[in-house]
Amino acid sequence: MPATRTEASPLITLLVRIVLLSGAGLCFASFFVPWWGIDYDPRGVGEIKDVNEKKRVTDEVNNTIKDNAEWYRDHGSSHIQPVIDGRKRSASLFGWSVPSGIIAFIFAIVIVALVLAPWFVPLLRLWAWIGYVIAIGLMLPVLILSMAWLFGSPGENVGGYFAQGVIAGPFLGLVGALAALAAAIVGLIFGLMAFVAAMKSGSASKRRG
Repeated sequence: MPATRTEASPLITLLVRIVLLSGAGLCFASFFVPWWGIDYDPRGVGEIKDVNEKKRVTDEVNNTIKDNAEWYRDHGSSHIQPVIDGRKRSASLFGWSVPSGIIAFIFAIVIVALVLAPWFVPLLRLWAWIGYVIAIGLMLPVLILSMAWLFGSPGENVGGYFAQGVIAGPFLGLVGALAALAAAIVGLIFGLMAFVAAMKSGSASKRRG
């Protein structure tokens, strides 16, 4: 009787692991890049010749700052406030300075461990589907947090004098989480199929014994 597979076909398993590791790698990389940035040029505003235009720009900048004051306070006022006060020209919130980036970084490391464990420990291959379940549970929050930054962070600009918005981090987190989720779901399906087949084979062997 042929031996029962303890995991999906080698090609599918390899592709799932590569995509899952690639997705985790993007989430890992998001820790080292800026997630959001702000740039304010009060000197440029002060140099506007037209009085009415200068007042309009000033009012728009002040209103934008006022509308987003709570977000600034909750997401890194120590970095943002010096720009608003005119003490700095620009500032960026990197992945290591925001909870979302830190979560993506930690979860990515966990997923790498989950993928590599059954790769190097054959006894764990039958239970690899459990790792895919955990990976799905880890990447869903990263996906949600990345989308929250993409669609919930301030992005209003005022001419060339005041600019703010997301940079690379949320995009890396979003793409990485989507790739990892897709791979984990496929891996879970084929992993469960292999697990059920192994259980049935084991039960049949016991009955014959």
